[in-house]
Amino acid sequence: MGVLHPKIILPENKVSNKDQFFIIKHELQHIYNHDIVKKYLIEILVCLYWWFF
Repeated sequence: MGVLHPKIILPENKVSNKDQFFIIKHELQHIYNHDIVKKYLIEILVCLYWWFF
């Protein structure tokens, strides 16, 4: 969550340490790839140029 200061919020489910490691690794990859920033930019472009879609 968050664009400027991303945070990973995990549910309180009981998962093994191995599964938790892979979940955190997956979410960190989203942060490193700036996926949330890309998503917001695409949404802004869609709002501005909606008649082309």
